[in-house]
Amino acid sequence: MDEMQAFRRGHIGRALARARWTFEAQFDARIRRRGFTDFRASDVEVIARVPLAEGTRLTDLAARAPVSKQALGKLVASLERRGYVERHPDPEDGRAQRIVLSARGRAFLEAARDVVGEVEAEWADVLGPAELTRLRKALLKAADAMGPAEYL
Repeated sequence: MDEMQAFRRGHIGRALARARWTFEAQFDARIRRRGFTDFRASDVEVIARVPLAEGTRLTDLAARAPVSKQALGKLVASLERRGYVERHPDPEDGRAQRIVLSARGRAFLEAARDVVGEVEAEWADVLGPAELTRLRKALLKAADAMGPAEYL
């Protein structure tokens, strides 16, 4: 392997991307087996960022998501059609609506928690539990120090 090939394969961005792709493939297969056959990876942009207690306005959601407001609006509409979110009147502003997780959206989160546990157990088999814990802490530390806060 030459120097450029080694760089392309081993830099931190590539390592993070490969780990994410691997995790997402494992997650996707398992969540579908639990009955969420219409799940799309892009759904996470909304589901992971909707506060559980009070929901959120689309404009506030867009401020926290790494996609445009227009793209986010389409994601929310798709999730609403598939029953993961609902729109409710905003009690603070009669013109606005709040996006809240539906019963199906909450059931998805419950299933996702179990699936993530299964995937993490497989990663712990490869890395060892202590190394997986160190990896998680290191990634969160870097993200907290260098990136924006978000609902997750």
